[in-house]
Order: sequence, then structure tokens, then C-alpha cells
Amino acid sequence: MRSRRVLIGVPVLLCLVISAILVARSSSRRDARAQEFEGRAGARALCLAVTEFHQSRGVWVVAGPTPATIPGPTGVDFPRVREFEQLGFDPGLVHFQYQVRGEGQARECVARGDPDGDGEVSEFTAQAR
Repeated sequence: MRSRRVLIGVPVLLCLVISAILVARSSSRRDARAQEFEGRAGARALCLAVTEFHQSRGVWVVAGPTPATIPGPTGVDFPRVREFEQLGFDPGLVHFQYQVRGEGQARECVARGDPDGDGEVSEFTAQAR
């Protein structure tokens, strides 16, 4: 009787462990995708702020990279920097480093990050018009 319980219990336990591992992996992929969305949306929002600032004041702004280092999967509070404050860009907790670069009439907004912590940096860009 006892060996029968072991024969039934071991496969059930194995299935539970495998399920837990798969759920954890799926959750971390979902978190990384959500954080990548932050990079794409953040670059676009930053460029929108740059464009609006230029339209209202006639000045193109260059800013960043901020924070000084790429934050990673845990994120950091976005530091107060004069150029970003002028733009009204204060995203709060970020997993990406943001920058506005360019010369003349061309501006590119960049978000760099390592949302899954694997050491491979993702970069998202948008153009200010």
C-alpha cells in the first residue's frame, strides 16, 4: 500500500515542481516585455515633450543620458535633471536610461535598458519632429 502512494505521489510532486518552474519563467518573460514597453513608450513620450518644447519656445533641447548608468531589472527613481525638468519629463521609477541627442533640427530620443538582467542592452529610439 505504501509503495502505491509513493508511485502516485512522486509523479504528482514532479508535475507540481515543473509547473512552478514554467510559471516562474513565464512571469519573468512577461515582466521583461512590460519593461521593454516602458523603453518604447518612454522614448516616444520624451520625443513628444521635446517637440512640444521646441514648438512653444523655439529651442531644441539635448539631455542625458540619465540616469548615469543603465538601471537594470530592479529600476531606479529617475533623477532630477534641469533639462528633463524643462521638458516636463519625470517618469518616476525607470528601468531605462533616457537621452535626447542630435544637432541642428534633428533630435533623436533614446531609451537604453537591460530589462531582463541578462547583460544585453536593448535600445529604443524615436524621432522628434
